Amino acid sequence: MCSTQRAAASGAYFLRSTARAFFDIGWPLCYLIAMKVAWEGKVYEMEKPLTVGQLLERFSLNPEAHIVVANEKLVTEDCKLSHEDNIRIIRVISGG
Repeated sequence: MCSTQRAAASGAYFLRSTARAFFDIGWPLCYLIAMKVAWEGKVYEMEKPLTVGQLLERFSLNPEAHIVVANEKLVTEDCKLSHEDNIRIIRVISGG
């Protein structure tokens, strides 16, 4: 077995043992990889990464009346969000 194969094998062992450790303490894997979204004072967990457009659709929100901020930066509807992002949905208020 070459050094690359050994490294890959040890990496696979690390992933298996880490996953086992999380399950042993009662944390479901989906909790560890869920995408968290803040909206109206609550935090929601999404099962998988989404685009901003899909996220607004999931909450039945109008993209013209809401903005999405990821990691303190405004993002567009086609931006792909990940579980590592700090995501907030903000309602746009306008008037005179």
